[in-house]
Amino acid sequence: MEAAKKGLSHRSLPVWTRTKYSQLLASNSFEPGTLQLNPTSYKAARETILQSIESANEVVQNLRIKDGAFFSEIPSEAQRRFVHIEREITRLRQPNLTVAFVGGFSAGKSSLVNAFLGRYLLPESTEVTTAVPTFIRSTGEKEFARLSYLSKAEVETLEELYRESFANKFKQPELANMPTQELLEQVRPQTSEGKGKNLLQYFEVFLEEKKRRDLPDRGLTKDCSLEEMAIHVRDEKEAMFLDRVEVFVNAPDIPSDVQLVDLPGISVPNPRHERLTYRFVTQDAHALIFVLRSTQLFNQDELDILERIRSGESSISDKTFWVLNRWDALSEQQQAETLIGFQERMKEYSIPDSYVMVKTNALHGLLSQLAIRGVQPNDAKLKTHQQEYEKELPHRYGGDHRTAFKESEIDDLQREVLDYLNNRIRSTTLRSAVDNSQQNLVQPLLHHLSQKKRHDEQLVHGALENEQAADTRTRTEMRYESRKSELMKCFKSLRDGIAVSRGEQFADGEDHISIQLRAEIDSGNSTDAYEVYKSIIADNRLRTFPYYFEIEMKVVDGLNSVLKSEFQKLVRQHVSDALENLTNVIRDELEKLKSDVNFDAAVTQGLGQVLAGSRDMVLNKVDGIVEQKAGQLDSLLVYKSKGFFAFFGGGNEIIDGLEGAARMFATELKDVRQEIKPEHMEEKTKKIRETLSTHYMQHVETFGEDVRNSVWPIVINEMHDLEKKLLGELSREYRTLLEKSVQGEVEIEYGSRRGELEARSKRFRQAIETLQESTSTMQQALSQTKAETTA
Repeated sequence: MEAAKKGLSHRSLPVWTRTKYSQLLASNSFEPGTLQLNPTSYKAARETILQSIESANEVVQNLRIKDGAFFSEIPSEAQRRFVHIEREITRLRQPNLTVAFVGGFSAGKSSLVNAFLGRYLLPESTEVTTAVPTFIRSTGEKEFARLSYLSKAEVETLEELYRESFANKFKQPELANMPTQELLEQVRPQTSEGKGKNLLQYFEVFLEEKKRRDLPDRGLTKDCSLEEMAIHVRDEKEAMFLDRVEVFVNAPDIPSDVQLVDLPGISVPNPRHERLTYRFVTQDAHALIFVLRSTQLFNQDELDILERIRSGESSISDKTFWVLNRWDALSEQQQAETLIGFQERMKEYSIPDSYVMVKTNALHGLLSQLAIRGVQPNDAKLKTHQQEYEKELPHRYGGDHRTAFKESEIDDLQREVLDYLNNRIRSTTLRSAVDNSQQNLVQPLLHHLSQKKRHDEQLVHGALENEQAADTRTRTEMRYESRKSELMKCFKSLRDGIAVSRGEQFADGEDHISIQLRAEIDSGNSTDAYEVYKSIIADNRLRTFPYYFEIEMKVVDGLNSVLKSEFQKLVRQHVSDALENLTNVIRDELEKLKSDVNFDAAVTQGLGQVLAGSRDMVLNKVDGIVEQKAGQLDSLLVYKSKGFFAFFGGGNEIIDGLEGAARMFATELKDVRQEIKPEHMEEKTKKIRETLSTHYMQHVETFGEDVRNSVWPIVINEMHDLEKKLLGELSREYRTLLEKSVQGEVEIEYGSRRGELEARSKRFRQAIETLQESTSTMQQALSQTKAETTA
């Protein structure tokens, strides 16, 4: 450190500088004059470390693309820190080391730069506060400045930035794309109270100058003298079209690969310059000199800059110098309170106590140096400042320019900054790049990669198999229960349909049978006594006359045969239709089962047999019901004597009527000499038909109702039995085949998943190895530079 070289006691320095100085002296890695890392060694190490950090960043980008799901599981705070890797890459890519002067509006950055350099280089003005970024580099040749102007495309971009600024400031997104005249008309009334007033004024000037200027398609550069540079920078109309100003001066204390940058103030009315300031703070600068107004310490813009400086930075106390400007504007009480506030703010933002801070009046620091060297200012503005300084010199500094310079603490800032630039900026830049990349990306990413890799391997080698077996069981059960439920719903729907419509099932058929029977009773041969008589005699070779009641019973038996036959056909048809519908619906449901078991026909063989056998069984039972009910009708019409019916409380109308018909012409029928003619039996026929027409048809209706009431419950009951049998068969054959099918299906899925996990585990292993290798390479590069600096 320069203080040590000159034999100055560190106690003669301000408390903040003494703290830093003592820590460096106590450090094992610090010996005055032995920490310098030459530019050649720095370049080699920088390129090695940059390549390693880029390699780590490439790992991040590849993982982000190929393993987005993995990234989404990483906590958002960690992901936000990953972004800081771009800052380190940007810094290391720059061949020159940059020290940026940053601060709020009118904080005195330009004055501080001049005081730091000990010369009036950058123009002083209350109206223009560094309108354009100014880069200062040391040269051993003639001093000059280089002005770089915006291209036509860059000017168009600047106009878009102005529009975005209006949209953000007034929270009106539509302003960004509004035609210029409408935009101005919309904004002007809103700036009447001062909000956005400067922005509007600069925008209007910009628009006028843009029309007036002949904008180049490509950016132009122009070299000029330092005096001409000051004129151009003071001209705000021209300055807003400048991209940058580069100043080459004779400053041998500043290393050749270091450049100082005087940045535009925070919240300047030029949005391009404002963005540039933030970019340098967050990315480009290798060190910062943060200039604060003592009278208004840390406004919101400055706190925003502080947060950006601190975020993800491990060496903030090494790389940031704090300057409290216009310190003498405070009373002693205010100074004490300001120091306490500054200390609290540093603690709040976790800034280590080893930071460097100076309290100054930058303008007096400059003027005192000029006076000591006997330099008279030529700038009118500076002359005014000198006159004011000369008036204060006697009572504030005892008339001594050296005292003024000492109390400005500019010499302390020069020593600290130059010592840093000459001895530590290169090693600090490399070390902080490694530390920041490790802390912000490599170590957190290694942790999450390793954790996920272990989890994936545990899945592949154990948990995944159990999960696969459980998934197979779950899917099998769910699909089985689903098919079972669908089958049960089908049966219920079919049964409900029969139950609701069973009263209407035989209606048309019964009417047809009734009409057929009534026609037969009214005029058919089977109810004609003479025709029946002839058939009886003709069918019996030894018979000469029918026995008593035989004709009447023959008539009724014929009607019963017709009734039974027709009803049997009717019932069979309807039941068959119902069963056919049932069979078709159920077969459709059973067909679905095939798709569940890779269309294995075995799954429906047993079910189909149960279904086919059930149809024949139901029809046989239905035939039995018809026979049973017809038998009851037959027994009702069997002839019994009067005494028999009397014993049971009376006879029935059919038998009574038929018995009356039997008595008619009975004697004549038994007389073999009597010739039987049709007219002899007309009365008998009439009596038979009357009896049957009046009473038999009533029993036909009762018979039909009995059949209906008996048949459909049997069908419904059989459907219940069929459902039970099918479900039983389902639980055996189908479930077994289903489990095999699901097992194969799940095996494919889990095989694919297992392959994906194994492939991801391999990618993670390669990523981990790359990160570990990059870490090792960076540490080796740091070790090499440390060996070179201590050699």
